[in-house]
Formats: sequence, C-alpha cells, structure tokens
Amino acid sequence: MLTIPNLVTLIRLVLAPFVAMAILNSAYPLAIGLFFTAGITDIIDGALARKMDDTSLFGAYLDPIADKILLSVIYLALALVHDIPWWMLGVVFGRDLLILGMAAYGLLFTSIRKFPPSVWGKISTFFQISAAHLSSDSYDILAKAGAPVSVSQLRMMLQELVAKRFKLALHRETKMLPVYELVVAKGGPKLRDPKEEESFNSALAGKSPFRPGFASVFSNKSLPEFAERLGRPMDRPILDKTGIQGRYWFQLEWADEPGQTGRQYLLVGTNLLTALQEQLGLTLEGGTAMVEILIIDSAEKPLGN
Repeated sequence: MLTIPNLVTLIRLVLAPFVAMAILNSAYPLAIGLFFTAGITDIIDGALARKMDDTSLFGAYLDPIADKILLSVIYLALALVHDIPWWMLGVVFGRDLLILGMAAYGLLFTSIRKFPPSVWGKISTFFQISAAHLSSDSYDILAKAGAPVSVSQLRMMLQELVAKRFKLALHRETKMLPVYELVVAKGGPKLRDPKEEESFNSALAGKSPFRPGFASVFSNKSLPEFAERLGRPMDRPILDKTGIQGRYWFQLEWADEPGQTGRQYLLVGTNLLTALQEQLGLTLEGGTAMVEILIIDSAEKPLGN
C-alpha cells in the first residue's frame, strides 16, 4: 500500500517528463518552476516519513530512483538542445550505471538488502543539479562608442566589452547540426528590387513597422545574409541554398505560430512557411550541415558598474 510520503515521491516522477519537455521547447522559466517543485517534494517526502514514522522499504528504493530519473531526463534534454556537452551527459549516465551495477551485484551475490541514503549521495546529487545550471539570468548591456565607427569596428568593440565584463573565454568548433535550408518554392522566387526600401520607409513616416503578435524581417540583403538574419531567433540556423545572387529588399511578416507564447525562440510552422512562399516565393526544408559554433569555456557573473 502506498503511503503519503510515497505519493509525494511519485509527484517527482510525474514531473520529470514535463521538465524535459519544457527544456526541449526552450520554456526555461516553466522548466525552472517545475524543477523547483520537484525539488521541494524531495524535501517533503523524507520529512513526512520521519514525522509520521512511516518509512518503508518501497519508499527507500523509490526515492533515489525518482531522483535519478529526474536528473537523467534533465541532462538528456539539455544535451539534446546543446545546452551542455554530450560528454557531460555520458559522465552522469556512466556514473549512474556504475552505481546500479554495484547495487545489482550486492543484491545478487551478497547479503546486502538495504541501501540507505548517505551524505555523499546527497552531495553528489547537489553537484549534478548545480552542473545542470537551469538558470534564467539575463543581462542588459548599455554601451556607447566614443566616436563614429564602422559596423565591423563596433562588433569588435562589443566582443571586447562582453569578454571583459563576463571574463568570457571561448573557442570555435565546426559540428554537424540540424539546419533549415532556404530554397526556391514552386512558382519561383518573388524578390523585390532594393529600391523599394525607400518607398517602404516613406510610407511609414517614422512609425514602427513591427506589430504585436507578428514576427517580421524588413531588410536590404543578399540571400545568404537574409537566411542568416531569419535564422537568428530560430531553434537552428538557416542556410541559403537558393543559388540566387544579388541584393534584394525583403519585406516578410507572419503571425506568431500557435504555442509561440513563452518560448525563447521562434517556431517554424505553417504561418512562416506560408508567408515565405506567398511573399517571397521561398520555403524552408530540414537538413543537416557542418556549422561553425562558439563554445563558451568559462564565464563569470559580471559585477555592477
């Protein structure tokens, strides 16, 4: 028969897949809230068992199993979205498999039947949670160049500022990653003359072209530049595969996809694909490619000004 402490522990098990789904959908505030709730159950179930004098062998096995499943699915989800390296996932899973193997050996070939929680086990769990670093910290960087500079110079100045303030150390790697490929849709491209930018700006008369509930790109670019710009807020980069040369005026707008609210990246769905085809004569296809990425080796929280 399940006891009240057992039921509290089961809540942690039930929450585990929902934490993982929140991470996979970049809903990190929700993931943190669910993870915090699951952590509270880890405190409550033990306290209830001691207060009610209601400890059981089933509960003694269920509690660490719930902990392992929760942490394992979190690490797996973080690895799938590239928030942690795969080797870290391998270390965590390898450690847990080693512990399970030792426990199985104890049950099968020795008289050991109890595995009481230890201080070292709690410390290990704490460091696993810390390493997962489900953090929602964000920062605003306000800076001003002392004199007019080019865009390339401004980017270099910004990189230097960020590296200095965050004590940032990083390097570049090339990896095979999922991408979206920008290709010509049926019916051919519908690209605008770059001169149309002037009439667009004149019609705005100083007003913002952006509307609530809509995503948009208004820019004078080449196709590779447009693909890079469109892919910035997406969950994967966009590569130009149209083969079209020259510069064009891109005027693309689409309604937010269903389920967009609360996500940290833009969804690729029917609204965007329809807008691309109708407004530009282009579309996106899934694929994989070698992509250069930045790997952050170390960083520190910045101090106030």
